[in-house]
Amino acid sequence: MVRGGLIDRYVRESVFEHANTELASLGWFTAGREHAPIIVTYEFPQDDSPVEPNTLAMSVGDSDGDYIELGTTDFQKTHVYMFDFFAEDDALGSQLIGDLMDYFILEPSLAIYDYQDAKAIIFYAEVIDAFTDRANRVTQPWQKHWNSLAIVVEEGVRSG
Repeated sequence: MVRGGLIDRYVRESVFEHANTELASLGWFTAGREHAPIIVTYEFPQDDSPVEPNTLAMSVGDSDGDYIELGTTDFQKTHVYMFDFFAEDDALGSQLIGDLMDYFILEPSLAIYDYQDAKAIIFYAEVIDAFTDRANRVTQPWQKHWNSLAIVVEEGVRSG
């Protein structure tokens, strides 16, 4: 049985791959668009490090692994995933984050894959909450058009 850190990695990789696939299907990475290319990173940038316009930083927030009374060996775990988009303008920022929000709200059941095993689905996780925000205390120029999305993903129930 797959446990602990490996499950966390599978969930993280799968959530980020779902986001990349959705953005690609909507043409966000297509050459010739009227905006600068979208750059994807997998960590939140340091406050003092300049960020290129149109950088989408996908990162992990706090997770809750508390045991919930579901039986003697069953538990639920939630993960928070952050999508911070440092856009070239407000319209682009709210549109990309809005597209991701729509996807995770309309497709709340996410297949979780083992990418080392020919992309085998190992279980499904549920998006149980999602919310967006905009920067309100800008301290750096690249934060001017900063939009973010946070999603809360529940692994579901599995036996331990």
